[in-house]
Amino acid sequence: MIRVRAGLLAAAGALALSACTGMPTSDPTRPAEVETPATAPTPERPTLPGGVIATGELRDASGEPLGSVTVSSDGPSAFTLDVPLDGLGVARPLAMLSDGPAPADGCASAEDYQLELGDPARWSSGFDEPSGDPSYWQSLLVTERETTENCGVRVVATAELTWTLPPMRPDLRVVDTGRRAGAAGPVLYADDGRPLVYRTVPEDAWNAIAQRFGLADDDLAYLNPHRLGGSEPGVAYTRQLLNLDPTNRGDSETRRVGSALSLSENFR
Repeated sequence: MIRVRAGLLAAAGALALSACTGMPTSDPTRPAEVETPATAPTPERPTLPGGVIATGELRDASGEPLGSVTVSSDGPSAFTLDVPLDGLGVARPLAMLSDGPAPADGCASAEDYQLELGDPARWSSGFDEPSGDPSYWQSLLVTERETTENCGVRVVATAELTWTLPPMRPDLRVVDTGRRAGAAGPVLYADDGRPLVYRTVPEDAWNAIAQRFGLADDDLAYLNPHRLGGSEPGVAYTRQLLNLDPTNRGDSETRRVGSALSLSENFR
């Protein structure tokens, strides 16, 4: 078995916003500061269980089963992915963890979480997950290594992951306390009034956004574990959509700049 530490490959190039937490009070175009209610002490959260925490059936492009995939917990933020490689017929394949469904066109994005695959018929690799909760990864993609102009990398096998983890932050409650300096962007709300997605505006700052929604900085990062565009932890970026729904930590592709969601007129 070969254990390889994974690297997160992401395209860089997003323009960081100012890290300022406020605006001059003399600026009449900015909303007034809104005081954030005191946050209750964080209750004790569940401990990550050891052993297998996700399973899936790996299938080739024709739908034929190739064997079972497992994800095991090795500690607070370390995990092992175990993948069968028999029958793939691909030299030196790559594995990708995707936070969305497997692509219908058989082409994978280079912004998925890529892992090196070795030569054995049964392969294992360690990978880190800073949030300690990898359950936002929805599918495993096994791909060819070579990229193509029109397809990125070709997917040769996929597995939908089923997680057995309990909610790791069941105490998260997201409440919009109102626009403020550093967090003056619009919000997409659910029909029941819950905030679902926040759209950043110039001069926004990560900590101010978290405070607006009654969150710790780390909780906002937990809700957005895979941001596209080379996003640094704890930094807000221009025109970015930030997830506020604890049940939808994945699907980052739907929040890409220029996506249908980013252009929605339902933000207010």
